[in-house]
Amino acid sequence: MSGGFFKSGDKAEGYMLKLYRLKPKVGERRSLSAASVKERMYDAVSGGKSDWKTDVPESVGKIIEENWDVIEKYSRLEDKTRRVLGMKFPIEGWSE
Repeated sequence: MSGGFFKSGDKAEGYMLKLYRLKPKVGERRSLSAASVKERMYDAVSGGKSDWKTDVPESVGKIIEENWDVIEKYSRLEDKTRRVLGMKFPIEGWSE
């Protein structure tokens, strides 16, 4: 992977990729992303209004609905990561 090109919409993430001697291409972050759809699905689990289905293809929506128990399980788990300079790292093994 060394020397490869990675697209990044986050400047801090781009700097971190450069530290690893990768060559990020800074792009514009799209308003629709997998992370934003995931957050809206998690909101739906907690009873909030969510329109996540409009942002995924119908076939994908059906698969998600058939496996909704997995979404419920992961939405309730504690986030065991720490965000540093726009990137997430596992808390376990983290030293300050």
